[in-house]
Amino acid sequence: MKSNQREHEKVELENIANELQRFEKKRLGLAVLSHQNTVIVAAGGSSNRMNGKNKQMLKIGGIPVLIHSILALEKSEKIHHIIIVTKFEMIDEIHSLCHEYKISKLYKVIEGGDNRYSSVLNGVLELPIETSYIAVHDGARPFITPKLINDVFTMAENHGAAIPAVPVKDTIKIARSNEITDTPDRRTLFAAQTPQVFELGLYIKALKNSLSMNSETITDDSSLIEAIGEPVYIVDGDYNNIKITTPEDLILAEALYFWAKQTI
Repeated sequence: MKSNQREHEKVELENIANELQRFEKKRLGLAVLSHQNTVIVAAGGSSNRMNGKNKQMLKIGGIPVLIHSILALEKSEKIHHIIIVTKFEMIDEIHSLCHEYKISKLYKVIEGGDNRYSSVLNGVLELPIETSYIAVHDGARPFITPKLINDVFTMAENHGAAIPAVPVKDTIKIARSNEITDTPDRRTLFAAQTPQVFELGLYIKALKNSLSMNSETITDDSSLIEAIGEPVYIVDGDYNNIKITTPEDLILAEALYFWAKQTI
């Protein structure tokens, strides 16, 4: 049984590699690229840490978490197309919400894979052919701003790969079996955020390399670029750019939302 499963996975990976190769050849074969940018929004995820509730559809100030993210992407001058990758049963609902909130840059809503990595990969295979830069964003980060989006794109356009990140506030410990083995210098530690932006050719190269990696361990797209020895640059992130993962995060998000309303 395990042998058959490994063979199936090998064939599937070969098919994906071939699809990436065909897409890249088609893109490079264009006489003139229009240099447009596409963002893939990862909006699937499990609800295990949200007590079974779909975090994308939970509301902050009466608006679903996912739509908060999409509205910011819609307002960014750097983004031309939005692809949302989600669970099959959510596709129609997300289409309806995007229509309700007049999201004009929506390109596609498609079904994701078994994990975040495979879901983003599905999105890459649906990219518009004119895409030059790709962004990957967590749909559960509702407080991303158009300015931060634009800043990350500008850095990526200059250097090939960029992410927003913030310095960690706590002291971080490395431990095994509850025994501390190291305390890294906090001055060198940053918490990565999204959107993460990459020149498409570089990202496809990294994706091809990643096909031999354990996808369950890939939780961050910039690590794919690091794995092929290419540099990734940091833009100052925003401590408000939180990811909704647990019920406590939703409480914090509500507080941030109403605090921002009062300071406008």
